[in-house]
Amino acid sequence: MATRCFCGCGRKARFSKKRVSEWGAETDQILQALEAVSLPLVRDHPEEQRIVQRFIDDGQQYRVFLRDLVHGEFPLPPGSDGSNYPEASARYTDEFLHWQAHAGGLVKSHLEAVNEARRTGEMQGAAEAMMPGFWSQYEKAEEPGAEGPKP
Repeated sequence: MATRCFCGCGRKARFSKKRVSEWGAETDQILQALEAVSLPLVRDHPEEQRIVQRFIDDGQQYRVFLRDLVHGEFPLPPGSDGSNYPEASARYTDEFLHWQAHAGGLVKSHLEAVNEARRTGEMQGAAEAMMPGFWSQYEKAEEPGAEGPKP
């Protein structure tokens, strides 16, 4: 059975495009949570805010790439000249899956901190409630070519 494109255009996504559309829908959910939960949670912490914003910016680029794939276009991954499209596309897909895992983990951690703060009535301390060193695992993700945190 075909599913519809995650962007809302109404196009049918079949076969391999169905999975790509599912990734796009998951990316939309992560982006919404980053913007609605993570950014407000770290608004008083500039370094953490920069990291969350980086996840949002990267996620928006991945979203456009996934949308273009579902629409039958063959977008060039950033940094690719098109000379070896299959390899560049596979590498970019791996980078996307890495982003998805870590951005999703970040959102999950933030939601857990917010839920704990609500439970205890300590909403002001939600960002500080995260384990010490939590943010340091995302520092490497800022370096060009870095693979980011390891779970």
